[in-house]
Amino acid sequence: MAIFIDYTGDGVTTDFDFSFPYLQESHVILDIDGTQYDTSSTGGTYTFTIESGPLVRVTPAPASDAVIRIYRNSRGLDNDDLDPLYDFTDGSVVTEDQLDGIYLHNLYLAQESTQEKINSIGAAAGSVLIYDATNLNWKVLPLNLQYDSTNDTVGIGGAAATDYKHKLHGDLLVEQTGTANGAVVTIQNTDATNDDAVLILASQDPKVQHYDLNGSTDKKFFLTKYGDGTLTFIAQSDAGYEKTNIPLRLVENGSTILGGESSDGVIGGYTHTIYGDIIMQDDSAEATLTVQNTNAGANAAVLRLIADNPTVVWNDDGGAVDQKLMQVGYGSGSMDFAFYSNAGSPYAIPLQLTTDGSAGGVKLNGLPTSDPAVAGQLWRDGTDLKVSLG
Repeated sequence: MAIFIDYTGDGVTTDFDFSFPYLQESHVILDIDGTQYDTSSTGGTYTFTIESGPLVRVTPAPASDAVIRIYRNSRGLDNDDLDPLYDFTDGSVVTEDQLDGIYLHNLYLAQESTQEKINSIGAAAGSVLIYDATNLNWKVLPLNLQYDSTNDTVGIGGAAATDYKHKLHGDLLVEQTGTANGAVVTIQNTDATNDDAVLILASQDPKVQHYDLNGSTDKKFFLTKYGDGTLTFIAQSDAGYEKTNIPLRLVENGSTILGGESSDGVIGGYTHTIYGDIIMQDDSAEATLTVQNTNAGANAAVLRLIADNPTVVWNDDGGAVDQKLMQVGYGSGSMDFAFYSNAGSPYAIPLQLTTDGSAGGVKLNGLPTSDPAVAGQLWRDGTDLKVSLG
């Protein structure tokens, strides 16, 4: 005869039948989602009474999908009822009920002990037993362990492990809900002769997602993924969609793509391509951009500006009003050297280098028409170009 019966809650049912015999109502235990109750339990989520049938009447109705077990424990709820049912004295009358009770108490204890062992045997197939020190009993933890005796390995959550010592199937959550060091995964190899510690993500387009719980709207997720020879860093919306602009891509051939466009390749034959603006700033020394080619056979080092009207701007932070900005720009066959006001409007173009494709020309605009008396300065005397001696 089974000394337990299992149900699943539906949020409505309150009466649950059982058929095993018992000596005292305190020996009938109700387990709902891992919490145990007897008829005298108070302060918990549920209470129950034993009605004719027999049946257990629970208040309130167990929630939908609640795991319910009604079982007998002749040692009581917390296994602390260790007193004998009867204490006889010399000359007392022993009744049939007392003799039956003594026998049944021992029988029930033996049945319950046997049931625990049966549970232990049943738990061996893919599960482990956990000892509950509070209730002084063993509980089954269904890990779905799969043992591979050939390789002496263990798999969790699916098929047996083969090549790996431990193998997990399905999802895994590592969570720290306190205020200590956070949720940390550590991969450590202390073997002095083979000290590699490797994290391998093996899938189609393997990904690592960073999730900032405190991020503002559409600034919570950032994705790093690898596919078809390119490691890509992509911001995501809160809905999980990849944003159009990709700040960084590293290509297996050594190319680097920074920012902007979502195209897969670098422009033309360039090794590194940058989309968008870039600033080089140093608050303790000079901000220096060096373009160097150390190839002795082809030692050119080229700074090339490609745009409509490409321009170089000099910004003198220490210049006086309207003397901070000078631009060198090329467009429509003329390279202009122009001063700009602080507002960004050109007001003087003292030098222009022009070409029509076959001959070159130099234009000196705004030359003084009289000797400026500044040594070395050019000035125009009628149709003659002269140099001031100061």
